[in-house]
Amino acid sequence: MIAWLGAVVFSSCLVAAHAAELGGRVVAVADGDSIVIRSSDRKTHRIRLAGIDAPEKGQAFSSRSRQHLAQWIQRQEVIVDWHKRDDYGRLTGVVIAFGHDINLEQVRAGMAWWYRAYAHEQRPADARLYAAAEQEARIAKRGLWSSHEPMPPWEWRRKEQLRLPSSGRSNRDLAPMCSAAAVVPVLSHVLARCSPCIRTTIESPRERLIREIFHIFHGASRVAGDADVAEGRVPAASVGTVSSSQPARVPV
Repeated sequence: MIAWLGAVVFSSCLVAAHAAELGGRVVAVADGDSIVIRSSDRKTHRIRLAGIDAPEKGQAFSSRSRQHLAQWIQRQEVIVDWHKRDDYGRLTGVVIAFGHDINLEQVRAGMAWWYRAYAHEQRPADARLYAAAEQEARIAKRGLWSSHEPMPPWEWRRKEQLRLPSSGRSNRDLAPMCSAAAVVPVLSHVLARCSPCIRTTIESPRERLIREIFHIFHGASRVAGDADVAEGRVPAASVGTVSSSQPARVPV
């Protein structure tokens, strides 16, 4: 208990020590938790609303979350009580407008999750408010909570990182196919141009290397099996043990 209280006090002091205020007019609302403001010195600043996580583009309620935020603060003067820059260089903080905590209003309306993973960066009183607001929205089935088991954006991002946008295949699954597809046509062209020298009775180290690379990308070993012949991957003439004295004919 003492250790937990110490951690809370430490985190509160840490947030307070790094807090700073920035005022400006909202010139863009990117999504339900990201905006752009222009300060009095005409500089623009990208802001990430702290303590919340709104649906990502492509998720249900992404557009409604952005619209709800825009209705509050688009072209309005706001104060940003920020405490850090995130990995993208955005100022992370609480946006205040009309005396309201706009971050909290997004959670209360069911347009964003309370971002529990970063609760340690909030003041303890704020963390309790955000947790209660999310629970209230969940019970009332407001916004995204009207859906059955809505997916938190951090889980959605993790799943999207494991998928390719077009085919849905993972990078690991597609990489060998891409490599083979890119290399085999080139090797086929080289082998076709060099076929007179490859079909000699004496195989040079360079010719052996080209032939072995070709077989690697065609999925054939140095000893072709009956299954390869049956499926047409390797001609019957090339089946058998390859030796330096009697090289097999390379399929072209």
